Amino acid sequence: MKYFMFLVTLILSCNIFAKSPSSLELKFILDEDYLISYAIYACSNDRLINRFHRDLNAFKRTVCDQLTPDDWDALDDLCVRFYNKSPLTDNLHLVELLSRIKQLSEYQTIRKQTQEYLELCKKRWEESFPACLSLMENLTGITFDATFTVYITHPGICNGSSMSPQMIFWGNKEWWPHYTVVYLWHEIFHDYFDLSGTSHAIIQLLTDNELRQHLSGEPYPPFEGHPGLIPQMKAYEPDWNEYLKKKEKNIFEFIELMKKKYPELEEHPEFH
Repeated sequence: MKYFMFLVTLILSCNIFAKSPSSLELKFILDEDYLISYAIYACSNDRLINRFHRDLNAFKRTVCDQLTPDDWDALDDLCVRFYNKSPLTDNLHLVELLSRIKQLSEYQTIRKQTQEYLELCKKRWEESFPACLSLMENLTGITFDATFTVYITHPGICNGSSMSPQMIFWGNKEWWPHYTVVYLWHEIFHDYFDLSGTSHAIIQLLTDNELRQHLSGEPYPPFEGHPGLIPQMKAYEPDWNEYLKKKEKNIFEFIELMKKKYPELEEHPEFH
């Protein structure tokens, strides 16, 4: 009886302290209202990728040639409502404007291209996910338990950012192999870490460099990432290499260690 109770106690203690399996999900969404808003304003800033330059400019010219000052005010309201998750129904002018835009053949072209791009992003993510999740768990000690919504925009406009809670905005081209997968993980970590320059530099070590190396075989350094954070990654490199050798890793402890060791490097964070 005593032996039986010992086994029960042992099993229960193992269940209590065992690491729970990660549960991480990305839901890829094409929100047509956000697509319209981002395409119009981003085109205005010339953030274009040449392959889609013609179709995006055709959409912008057609829409902008028809917009009145009141229409522009309505589109500004759309941006605010999207980020605040507010309904559009009480702005009838905006509802009617969006309906007209969605009927344009130029819009249908970029919508089709965006839907195809969404399917490609989803496919790339799902194919790499098991290996990437295992690597990220090992590198960080994190048990992931979250569902992120990924709002896909047209691949002809550079877009890559995140916003709490668990929202990612993405549209780009594959500047190098596995670019989309690497930077989706990059944006995921922004939801787990604080907004310090140290945390951002370590996100880049984790994803832009270590994950990229595992996926494509490209060694680092030279470091990939925001130019303003390269000096931090270079400074952290000896400690990072030692961290990678550890059997049990805790990325949060490593971040705090780097903050204490290099406080002067906290002055110029870059966020994306």
